[in-house]
Amino acid sequence: MDGLSAGDSIGAQADGLSPRTIGVIGGTFDPIHVGHLIVAEHVRDRLGLTTMLFVPARVNPLKAGDAPTPAVDRLRMLQLALQDHPGFQIDLVDLERVGPSYTVDMIATLRERLGADVDIIFVLGADSLMDLPRWHQPERLFRETRLALVPRPGFTPDLDALEEALPGLRGALLDVAAPHIEVSATDLRRRVAGGRSIRYMVPEPVRRYIEANGLYTDRAL
Repeated sequence: MDGLSAGDSIGAQADGLSPRTIGVIGGTFDPIHVGHLIVAEHVRDRLGLTTMLFVPARVNPLKAGDAPTPAVDRLRMLQLALQDHPGFQIDLVDLERVGPSYTVDMIATLRERLGADVDIIFVLGADSLMDLPRWHQPERLFRETRLALVPRPGFTPDLDALEEALPGLRGALLDVAAPHIEVSATDLRRRVAGGRSIRYMVPEPVRRYIEANGLYTDRAL
C-alpha cells in the first residue's frame, strides 16, 4: 500500500461487509474540493457502499484556534458539490451540536440514529491516522467502526507503534489505496486570498459561490 513501509500490513479486509454498511467522511470542508470527492467516490466504489455521508464539523478540536468559515457557507458549498450524486448525502450531526466536533461522539450519534445493524466505515487519511493517539477517546472510535485508511504522499504511519499505543487498531483498518490529488483546503484559501485561480480544483458551482460571496478574500496569506 502506498505510504506504508514494506513491512507494514493492514489487519482487516473489505470482504464480507454488510449490505447496510455506510461510509462516513468528516471535516470542516472549508472549502469542499475535488480531493475530498475523489477519495469519497473511490472508497464508496471500492467497498461497494451505497451511501457516503459527508459530516461537516463545527470546530476541529485539534485546530480550535483556526476559526472556520461560517457553517452556513460551508454547508451550502457542500450541497452544491454533492447535488448530482445520489450516493453522497450530508448529515448535520456535528453542526447541530454545541462544542468541539469529536469524531467518536459523532459516530455514536450516527449509530443511535441509524440503528445497531448498520455498519459504519470512517474514512481516514494516513496523516490523520498518525494523529489518532491525540484524538478524543480513539479506542472507542475504532471499536465502534472500521477505518478506511487512505494513503497520503509524504505520510508513512508506523503501524507497529500505533498498535502499541492503541491495541486493536490494526484489526480495524481497511486498506483502500485511493488516488491522491494534490489539493488542500488551506492552499485553496490562500489562492483565493492572493487572487489566483482555483478553477478545476473545486466543483464549478462551489467556485462560483466562493466568488459571488467573497469568501476567503480577507484571509491573511
